[in-house]
Amino acid sequence: FDVFEGFISADDYLPSYYDYKLNIAGEIHAFHDQYITYDLSDRAIEFVQRNKEQPFFLHLAHAAPHRPLEAPDEIVRYYLDRGFDENTSLIYAMIGVMDEGIGLLMDELESLGLRENTIVIFASDNGPDPVAGERFNHQLRGMKYEVYEGGIHVPFGVSWPSKLKLLRAT
Repeated sequence: FDVFEGFISADDYLPSYYDYKLNIAGEIHAFHDQYITYDLSDRAIEFVQRNKEQPFFLHLAHAAPHRPLEAPDEIVRYYLDRGFDENTSLIYAMIGVMDEGIGLLMDELESLGLRENTIVIFASDNGPDPVAGERFNHQLRGMKYEVYEGGIHVPFGVSWPSKLKLLRAT
């Protein structure tokens, strides 16, 4: 990578989603009272803005929804008010913030006229973490740390509007 802004080890850099360190071009910077998922999304958008005139590769790797489970209170409250337990509400809020940031990144690609010729790949790493509490797993057997489908089945999507056409099952 020509540019790196992130963390290498969650143990050393991410004691809290609101109190974390980032390695930015080889220098360690500490952040307090700022939610890392918003920060990483903003950094990705800024990278695209800086590099809009030339081909680029951006790898945006969010920590969400990994432990420690933390999210903005107002978003957690949204899920609590709908009857979800605290852990599930936290996880869904974390995913919601990540989803919002990815949406803003996609909107920026669109507004800069880059969306049609940009390959976007979305993937996750594994199933739900049982340490954080059970949650919806689409009735798949197993969770993170297990080799059953529920632990290894992950979402994966590719979008490249100018080259790939949407396939629909008939």
